[in-house]
Amino acid sequence: ELEESFNHIREYDLIQNIEKLNNRPLFIWHSEVDAVIPYEFAKPYIETLTKKNSMSVYMNDKTSGHKVSRAAYLNAVEWIAQQMNAKKETV
Repeated sequence: ELEESFNHIREYDLIQNIEKLNNRPLFIWHSEVDAVIPYEFAKPYIETLTKKNSMSVYMNDKTSGHKVSRAAYLNAVEWIAQQMNAKKETV
């Protein structure tokens, strides 16, 4: 049953399907003190993804646990706004 679940989600794994990003920007946030999805499991994935896609940005959080902090939300909004301005200028 577990293997079946892994097979199902494998098609959504961006590391295995990096071409689907088409070098589009991707913002990734993760806390080092996340008790739900431990950082040591996420770190290799994040490192590989950001290496394979130069448009990826990773925001590290050392204090908020599994819940996204207000500071992280604000940083994500600022980053998205910057990406949208860049696209408007190139259109």
